[in-house]
Amino acid sequence: MTRLAIILALLASPAIAQDAVYWGGTSSHIRLQTTDSPGAVAEVEFHNGEVHSDSNEAHRLSLGGLTVQADMILGHGLLPDRMTITPPEGLIAVPPSVDVPEGETRVITIYSQVGVGM
Repeated sequence: MTRLAIILALLASPAIAQDAVYWGGTSSHIRLQTTDSPGAVAEVEFHNGEVHSDSNEAHRLSLGGLTVQADMILGHGLLPDRMTITPPEGLIAVPPSVDVPEGETRVITIYSQVGVGM
C-alpha cells in the first residue's frame, strides 16, 4: 500500500474519533479538518481574529496520519495575516498560501497530486 493510500485510509477510518484538529484559541485559529470537497483529502481553515501581535510562527497539525506544516506571518499592523501550507510528499495545497484580513476566514484544500494530474 502506498503512503498516499495509507493516509487516505486513515482519514476515512471510523476509528478516528475527531474530524478536525486545531491550533489557536477563541479568536484566531487554524483547523486541519475533513472536507466534502470532491477529490480532496482534507482542508486547512484559518480564521484571523482581531488580535494584534506581530510574529512569524510555524505549526504542525496532524489528523489521522496526515500532517501538514502551517507557516504563519501574523500581525504587522492591519495587514492581512498569511498562512502557507506545506503538505507531505504526494499531496498538494490549493492554493499554497492565503492572505486573511482581520475578522475573516480562508480555506486551503489538500489534494493528491495524482488526482490533479501531477
